[in-house]
Amino acid sequence: MKNFVERNIPMWEKASTPAEAEKIQEELYALMRDRLYGMMPPAPAEVRAKAVGKDTEIADKTFAGKAKHQRYRLSFDADKGEAAFEYDYFAPDDGKKHPFFVNICFHGPAGGHYLPAEEIIDRGFGIATFNYDEVSLDANVWDGIVPFYNMDRTGRDDWGKIGIWAFAASRVLDHILTLPEVDPDRIAVIGHSRLGKTALWAGANDPRFALVISNESGCGGAAINRGKVGEALSGMTDVFPYWFSPAMQDLRGVAPDDLDFDAHMLLALIAPRHLLVGSAEGDEWADPQSELYACRAASPMWEAYGKTGLVCDSETPVAGKAFHEGFIGYHMRPGSHFMSRTDWNIYMDYRDKHNV
Repeated sequence: MKNFVERNIPMWEKASTPAEAEKIQEELYALMRDRLYGMMPPAPAEVRAKAVGKDTEIADKTFAGKAKHQRYRLSFDADKGEAAFEYDYFAPDDGKKHPFFVNICFHGPAGGHYLPAEEIIDRGFGIATFNYDEVSLDANVWDGIVPFYNMDRTGRDDWGKIGIWAFAASRVLDHILTLPEVDPDRIAVIGHSRLGKTALWAGANDPRFALVISNESGCGGAAINRGKVGEALSGMTDVFPYWFSPAMQDLRGVAPDDLDFDAHMLLALIAPRHLLVGSAEGDEWADPQSELYACRAASPMWEAYGKTGLVCDSETPVAGKAFHEGFIGYHMRPGSHFMSRTDWNIYMDYRDKHNV
């Protein structure tokens, strides 16, 4: 496997001030949008929330009375009418403001086996979680909120499913910012696998997320493509073309070393906010080594803002060790591709450490 230097990772022009960094980020954003993710529609002027099946705003007590739980239907005006989807809200029932996770999840209504909700509540965090399939199915069909927008995949820059799900994460954020239990300065967006890619793109588009968390997002997410093992972008053009914009088909057959972008450019869009990347030792498909290298390569953008990026004394990931000193945090746990309780607790450890 190629080491960091041998990967020949392309870098942007050195920035020495925040203003220079912002200009470079604008260029990197346009590059990632045009190559992979497509356009994002403007945010709606208003997001309306209705408590589903309840007469009061927050009716249920859950986890032995420790938490409030409410399912909401969010609706908003789009190009062709009213778009809508639902999400679940969990908050510690103690009358205080709390840091929150906006969790893009595979299962509803409470996140399934990927979400240890009671443990998260016990540690003082709130959760706003939505099932990505309820926004638009994870398939080459354009349902859910998509028909309400003039972005039907006939244009090469139209959004893919990652952009659609990321847009929904911001609509959840719109709503929770109006709720009394939410600390508006300590909201993270989080996702696993393809939804880790989505969390990164959501964070790149919405600076209100103070922390962006990618769990084993791999190719098209937090993993450097040059020298990567496992999944490759060129293969995704056939298997998962609908995750990305139609323009992504230009990458068909293109070797990683010939790309004019790489994953660290996506990560760099999060600066100067906090970023967490998690890997699993047995997850060669996502490739922990390439995810660590992306964090390392993205660090100069944080340095341009006067922040510390990744602080890591190892060339390779170390199973069971977290590197949490900087504004970029990285860990690799033992085991396989999964969003585990171990991962959640490591992310909460970082949040407690940095008060984010």
